[in-house]
Amino acid sequence: REKVRTLYAASEDLPTEHREACVMFEIEGRALKDIAEITGDSLNTVASRVRRSRERLRAVLERTEGQLEQRAGKERGQRHG
Repeated sequence: REKVRTLYAASEDLPTEHREACVMFEIEGRALKDIAEITGDSLNTVASRVRRSRERLRAVLERTEGQLEQRAGKERGQRHG
């Protein structure tokens, strides 16, 4: 649940053009070519925006997973300590 909240929050921090391209590609399932036609941007620009959005969101999720694992480890240690 926390991962989903984190993902939504992180997507809000993306530049609008990046977020729109990522949503159209990842959630709506549109082809890069279609997104380029909709936005009026080149195919390379759209592909770059999707790639950068994925990289940024992945990094946020990896940090969150690490924090969740640390928190779980501390809680386990407190129960056994």
